[in-house]
Amino acid sequence: MQIGRYTVIIIFLLLMACVSGPKEAPSHKNDEAIKLFQRGLEEILADKYRDAQMSLSECLRENTPGQIRVSAEAYLKLLNELASTNEAAEKNRAEMERLERELREAREILSAARQEIKRNQEKCQKEIDEIKRDLEFLKEVDMELQRRGRAIRP
Repeated sequence: MQIGRYTVIIIFLLLMACVSGPKEAPSHKNDEAIKLFQRGLEEILADKYRDAQMSLSECLRENTPGQIRVSAEAYLKLLNELASTNEAAEKNRAEMERLERELREAREILSAARQEIKRNQEKCQKEIDEIKRDLEFLKEVDMELQRRGRAIRP
C-alpha cells in the first residue's frame, strides 16, 4: 500500500528529526535497544511491517533510552493502525468482490428472465394472431350461413 508507506516514511523522517540521541549513559542494554530500534526502522522502509512490529516491541522490552522509547512507541502505534487499516481494507475488498459476484449473478438471472418473457410474449402474440384468424374465419362462416339461410327461406 503506497499511501501507507509514504505516510510511515514521512512520520519516520519527522520523528528522526526530533530524536536528539540518548541522554542516559550508554550501556550494553541501551546498545541492544538502539540496534533493535534501527532494525525496526529498516524493516519499515523495506515494507516488512510485521517484522518491524516485532523488532520495536522487543526494543521496548529492553532498557530503552527515553527519546528512542517515545519514537519506538509512536512507530509501533502507527504500525498497529496501519495493520488494522490494511485488515479493514482487505475485508472491504472481499466484501466488494462478493457483492460484484452477486450482482453478476443477478444480472445473468435478469437477462435469462427477460429472454424467457420475450419468448412467452412471442408465443402469446402468435396465439393471439391465430385466434384472430380463427375469429375472422368464423365470422365469414357465420355470414355465409346467414346468407344461405336467407336464400333457402324465400
